[in-house]
Amino acid sequence: MGKARGKTTGIQVPHAEALPGWIGAAGTDDSVISIGAAVGEVVRRRRTERGVTQAELARMLSTLGDRWTKGRVFALESGERESATLAELVQLAIVLVVPIHELIKGAGDVRFSERAFIPRDGLAGALARGQVPDWNLDDPARADPVAAEIADRLGLDATDREIVRTVIQAAQSLYGQTATEERRDRVGDVGDPGSTGAASRQRNFTQQLEQELREALGR
Repeated sequence: MGKARGKTTGIQVPHAEALPGWIGAAGTDDSVISIGAAVGEVVRRRRTERGVTQAELARMLSTLGDRWTKGRVFALESGERESATLAELVQLAIVLVVPIHELIKGAGDVRFSERAFIPRDGLAGALARGQVPDWNLDDPARADPVAAEIADRLGLDATDREIVRTVIQAAQSLYGQTATEERRDRVGDVGDPGSTGAASRQRNFTQQLEQELREALGR
């Protein structure tokens, strides 16, 4: 199985101009690969530069505690792995003598979920500088997560910014505040927010808001 490349219909980081400089829209379809494939590319290159075989690298990695085999190294280098664990990245960084962020660095974009991806060099740079890879700062679902939840409950596409904004605007018209704020006010002080009672009240009031917004939106 080859690298996970090809046509992608995922999110290509909207409103890039409002984001930190290291974040941008994804490039061509063929440039998007999984994190596992990105790490595998770097591991293969570094291993080859050191003149080490896959079997030898596996033995070196195994000295750190986990069982590595030639097949496991091959799967990573050939792009069969969708991801790599933090423990694996630490082990690879130690054995190959490279900073962890260098294991991701490269050309093109890296996919960190089925629908979202960012430039590899941008992600590597953010990790090197200790930045939080906050790829989307202008997300209405963050401003009003309850509105996004209600959009989903109404059968709408809760990942579509304009749809979520429409629900948010309806909530503002009805309540004079966001749906999240309205639910908070209705739920009131319930003590421990993680308690069963609090969760039940949140569900009940979310259902109320859903019905009210359904009528307001003509759904």
